Amino acid sequence: MMNFSNSGYRKCAEFTLPSAEEVFTCMRGRVPFVIRGGAERWVAKTKWTWDYFQKKSGHHIIKVFRSSNGKDNKYISIGDYIDYIKYADEPDLCMAVFTLF
Repeated sequence: MMNFSNSGYRKCAEFTLPSAEEVFTCMRGRVPFVIRGGAERWVAKTKWTWDYFQKKSGHHIIKVFRSSNGKDNKYISIGDYIDYIKYADEPDLCMAVFTLF
């Protein structure tokens, strides 16, 4: 981990479940801050699984490509794309997705 003590960077304020006033005070003073545990009770942490996205959006067709020039476009369903990510022995991590909807 980097040591910023003598680098001219300001130390971040750290909060666990801060009040609105604490957040606004930091924002007004342009003080950087970190909220620890802020997403602990966020429903998406458990709800947003591969299966969830396949059921909700798997039928949508998306455009993907593998090369840096984007000339090898192809269209696949989100469900097939998720299967590819989940089950490919060595998924092509360079595969990119255009705007979904």
